[in-house]
Amino acid sequence: MFLYLEKTYLMSDQNKELQDDQIMLTQESSLSSGCSSFWLIGLKILRENIGKIDLKEKLISGIIELIAQDRINTSVLTRDTVGKLIHILLALQIYKGDFETEFIQTSKQHYLGQQIQSADNLSLYLLKVEEVLRNEALRVKECLDISTLQLLIDTV
Repeated sequence: MFLYLEKTYLMSDQNKELQDDQIMLTQESSLSSGCSSFWLIGLKILRENIGKIDLKEKLISGIIELIAQDRINTSVLTRDTVGKLIHILLALQIYKGDFETEFIQTSKQHYLGQQIQSADNLSLYLLKVEEVLRNEALRVKECLDISTLQLLIDTV
C-alpha cells in the first residue's frame, strides 16, 4: 500500500520541488529507502512550522533533561532516545546553533555545581575526573554529534 502511495503521490511531476528537496536531504540522511520519502515530507513540514510553535525550545530542553537524568543514572533506553532526538535536530539543522550551545552551558553549570569530594586524596580526585571524562566521551559517541566532544571535554 505504501509503495502505491509513494509512486502515485510522491513521485508525480506535481511534486518536483519536493523531489529536489528529497535529493538534497537523501544525501544527508542515511535512512532506509522504504521510509525516507515519508521522513522527508515530515521533515519539510516540520522545518516550515517549527518557528510557529515553541517546539524547538521544548525539544532542546527535553533532550537536555534526558541527558541530565542519564548523568545521574545511565540507561541504554535514555541514550537511545537521546540519539534519535539528536538525529532529528541534525536533520533540522538546529543542532549546532541552538542545541549545542545550550548543552555546553548546561554541562558547565552541572559540573561547576558538582564538587568532587576527594580534595584530601589527589589520586581519588584524578580517578573521579577520569571517570567523568570517560562517561561524557561515551555519551557523545553513543548519542550526540562527534563535533561536540572537544567542546564538552574543554568544558568539563
